[in-house]
Amino acid sequence: MGNEFRVDREMVVGAYTELVRQMSAKRIRRLAEHLRSRELSLNQYSILNIVHYEEGCSSIQLANRLQLKAASITYLVDSLEKRKLVTRVENPEDRRSHTIHLTEEGLELVCVPENHAEMFGMFEQLGQDELEMLYLAMRLIRSKCLGEEQEH
Repeated sequence: MGNEFRVDREMVVGAYTELVRQMSAKRIRRLAEHLRSRELSLNQYSILNIVHYEEGCSSIQLANRLQLKAASITYLVDSLEKRKLVTRVENPEDRRSHTIHLTEEGLELVCVPENHAEMFGMFEQLGQDELEMLYLAMRLIRSKCLGEEQEH
């Protein structure tokens, strides 16, 4: 009985780290392909993402968030506006400034589609018992580590 397999926290952290690393690498490759196929630079995509998250923002806010010069932001926003991905709306409180908003086309580009077939493929080798154990383990991790209440 002294030879039983025991899992410690270091083993769990190692397995988790490797899984996250591999999944992150796949997401980064998917994002890179998304940007390439839509002819977007990472800075352009970052602007679309920030504008989407903030539900509109100024050039100054973009420059601060991206740590770019105002001239660079102007050039990038101009290029996005020419492609009808963003629009500038005059600030009613200060007509010298504008708020940048996404257009419908911009909203479509900011959302990187998930490859659900790839996700399902990751789990197709698992049997029902393994799927149930994995599901319960993920729920437990979410509950304990992220502080979310357990759903029943």
